[in-house]
This record gives sequence, C-alpha cells and structure tokens, in this order.
Amino acid sequence: MSLYLDRSEGITPQTLSVQFGYFSGWQAWAPILIPALFFLAGNIAGPLLSPVVRQLGRKVSARVHLGREGPPREQGTVIPRETLARIVPGQTTHEQVLQLCGPDPEEHEQLTAPDQRVLIYRGRVLVPRRRRVVGWLATVSGWDVEHHEAEITLERNVVRDVQARVRRSRLSEPG
Repeated sequence: MSLYLDRSEGITPQTLSVQFGYFSGWQAWAPILIPALFFLAGNIAGPLLSPVVRQLGRKVSARVHLGREGPPREQGTVIPRETLARIVPGQTTHEQVLQLCGPDPEEHEQLTAPDQRVLIYRGRVLVPRRRRVVGWLATVSGWDVEHHEAEITLERNVVRDVQARVRRSRLSEPG
C-alpha cells in the first residue's frame, strides 16, 4: 500500500491509519460458495437444457430456410433413371452394376435359389416447400419426400430384372 504525502501541509506531521476488516460467518465463505454454486448450477442445467435446445434448433431449421433454393437433400443412394436405363437385363454384369450404381447395395440371397441374388439401393430425397421468400430468408411450410428403391435381380452374376419404385409423401419436418 502506498500513499503520497500532502505537500500543502508543510512540515506538519501527517498520520496514516490502516484498518483490516475480517469477515465472519457467511461473508467469509461467500467468495468460495458463490462460484461453486454457479459451477454446480451449470453442470445440472446443461443436461436438462441441451435436449430442449436441440429440439428447438431442429424445429427452427425445419421451418426457416436461409439462402437461395439449392439442390434437394439426398440421403442414401438415389439412382437416376438414366443410370437405370443403362442396365440391360441379360448383358450387364454384377461388377458393372456396382460401377454404375455404387458399391454399397443391400444384398438379399435365398437358400432355395443360390445362383440368384437381389441388390437393393434405397435413398430418400427431401425437398422443402418454400413460401414467403424475402431475399435470402424463406419459411418452409412442409417437406416433400421421395423414397427411391431400385431392385436389381442377378442370376449367375448377370442382371435378370430391374425394378424401380418411387413413393412420394409429405412431412411437417425432416427426420
């Protein structure tokens, strides 16, 4: 602690008195207890509030769209019609199907027909139904969903049949 002497007093003696104050009871513990309480409250409130905040974030992202209308959201494997048209029954092989459609199909085999198997590609396309567009901001009234499924039947590693199904439905928010 430092204090400058007042020159205006001349050579008059000046006194400096220092008093120490000690807290007792709860006042002495306050600098320790208050931060500890905030720490505990944060650790207790975090797990309770994070699911609520996540749910709120999903609802807002399902209803508000930022940016220009871009490409639809795709999940899984969606095979375009042009690609399916390039698969010729009786000519296209298993390796060619994997090159055209992708390396990760779902495979089904039957014990009664060991030479035959079915490759299944599944995918989903989510398209927002936008309304009230103001610049880069738009609200979303719902989502159009297309469920794509392509079944390619192989017999002795050669394509025997190709079937494609598209189901359309609507969602209030994407899942």
